[in-house]
Amino acid sequence: MRVLMITTSFPRWEGDHAGHFVAALSTALVARGHDVTVLSPHEGSLSTEDSSGGVRIRRFRYLPSRFERVAYGDGIPENLKRDMWAVLGLPFFALALRRATKQLAHEVDIVHAHWAPTAALAAPWRSGVPVVLHARGSDIALATKGGIWRRLLSSACRGAAAVDVVTVAQRDMLVNAGIWSANDGPIEVIPSGIADELLDRATNPSADERVEIAYVGRMIRDKGVADLLEAFAAMDTNGVDVRLGFVGDGPVLVDLRARAIELGIQDRVVFHGALRHDEAIDIVAAADVLSLPSYAEGSPNVLKEAMALGLPVVASDVGGIPELVGDAGILHAPYDIAALAEALSQLTADPGMRERLGHAGRERIRESWVWSSIAQRTCDLYDRVLGSADEG
Repeated sequence: MRVLMITTSFPRWEGDHAGHFVAALSTALVARGHDVTVLSPHEGSLSTEDSSGGVRIRRFRYLPSRFERVAYGDGIPENLKRDMWAVLGLPFFALALRRATKQLAHEVDIVHAHWAPTAALAAPWRSGVPVVLHARGSDIALATKGGIWRRLLSSACRGAAAVDVVTVAQRDMLVNAGIWSANDGPIEVIPSGIADELLDRATNPSADERVEIAYVGRMIRDKGVADLLEAFAAMDTNGVDVRLGFVGDGPVLVDLRARAIELGIQDRVVFHGALRHDEAIDIVAAADVLSLPSYAEGSPNVLKEAMALGLPVVASDVGGIPELVGDAGILHAPYDIAALAEALSQLTADPGMRERLGHAGRERIRESWVWSSIAQRTCDLYDRVLGSADEG
């Protein structure tokens, strides 16, 4: 089967975290004997044609390199909020994406569009090749606010032969809102996976009595990073030496550094900045707890990776997080700093609880969230779509 993945985010170099889930799925499909081409935006000095893990990569240019500011960075929604060049470049971005998609779609059997705005802007269905829309979570969350984001989601769904989402809650939202129905085609819950080998990796939590809490993700308001800092300052450490490490970059990083000083906890907080994916995994593997206090999420990979490594997780009760975490962590209401502080304090004081939750998390991931099984479920969906197309 020949597959075209279209995405606005894809690893630009080895270890780059951008769109790594698209890269992992593409590589897993190649391992199953499929022919996969990825279409993603160009940036900087990158080559327009490349390959990795047997996957062909085509990067579309839309402006001179120094003005290609729509994608990457903090993500398209954030870029459009903060960078006028991104706003000005968006029409050129959309036209280039559509042109490149139409050109490549004629060479494949199926198109898999990642993120609803990607599918809406590319409009690849006009080539006659069936499209599977992968709604990642942020597109559905944005659509609940209405406006242009809802129109983009509706447009993407109208042109799709099938939809895959990462959580049951997202599937229910699309159906209940009338954006997708059984008559439109299959809608499957297929979350992003994690590398199978993480399940067998040894972790290295602190050898002494210190407890390390880790956060990995973008440093933006909606990830709840400010709440985590406040909760860390307020938690009862029970006499234990507790440290907090942030991995990631973004617009609120400077403010968080200043706030840590105001709270007098700067000696116990480390801001690692942006790291390669493998380096971020090393930080998680060396931690004792991972926290993700986001205000909105789909099925976040960072939680899956932490659980696969045997870490207990403390996360907000939003989106697909409850489905993912189950009994392998502690959930709290978003924005609830006191509840977050209490959960962190509880795990800090109880190493036995950390071990039990960590073991439960690893087993949950082993059962359902590794790339080998995710790739098979994706192939099954492709077969259903292509079978329906042949019947039609």
